[in-house]
Amino acid sequence: MPHRKNIWRSGILLAWLVLPLLAVAQEERSEKSFTVKPGGWLELRADFGSVEVTSWSKDEVKVEVTKWVEGRSQRRASELFKDYEITYNQTANGVAITAKMYGGSRRWWGGNNDGLQVEFRLSVPQKYNLDLNTAGGSISVDNLIGEARVKTSGGSLTLGRIEGPVDARTSGGSIDLRQAKGRLAAHTSGGSITVGEVDGEVAVETSGGSISVDGAGGSLRAHTSGGGVTLRR
Repeated sequence: MPHRKNIWRSGILLAWLVLPLLAVAQEERSEKSFTVKPGGWLELRADFGSVEVTSWSKDEVKVEVTKWVEGRSQRRASELFKDYEITYNQTANGVAITAKMYGGSRRWWGGNNDGLQVEFRLSVPQKYNLDLNTAGGSISVDNLIGEARVKTSGGSLTLGRIEGPVDARTSGGSIDLRQAKGRLAAHTSGGSITVGEVDGEVAVETSGGSISVDGAGGSLRAHTSGGGVTLRR
């Protein structure tokens, strides 16, 4: 009996030692910078990953990518990081980024990416245009002078003061826009839409949430299949 108790205690001790190791997050960071001209375009096409965009006074696009995973061995984490491949292409028009999952980890498409998480932190000139598309993750854009096209298949969209036209679309999340100088088109299949002042035309639609618009300088169209509508003009 004492021998069995010692084995049991040893097993408990081993579990306490191993479990914290499994819970440790494995992480990989990378960074790239591109000298650009104001008024260009930043294009992102990602299989999944959250996106955060801020503007600054530099004529430079900086891309910071963080990949991380919890509860996986260092070897497995390295495989996942390698399979999520990011390519960059700079042209006279701006910078294009493509992020795709390759290799044995590609089964994420069926809803299982084995716990891999990806975050893009993008810095762009104040006068710049965005064309962002992620198949899974939220997108946030700070103040910007330019056009903003943002689309995600599974996450919320948050935009600050955009001095230009905005096209915002999500298949599963809310849309929040502080202010826009230009036309606005916003559509979500499952969330609310909150819009501040817009100087141009406004067309907003949600299949499952409320709509709130503070003001529109042009025509206003708002439609919801499952929530109230509040319009202030």
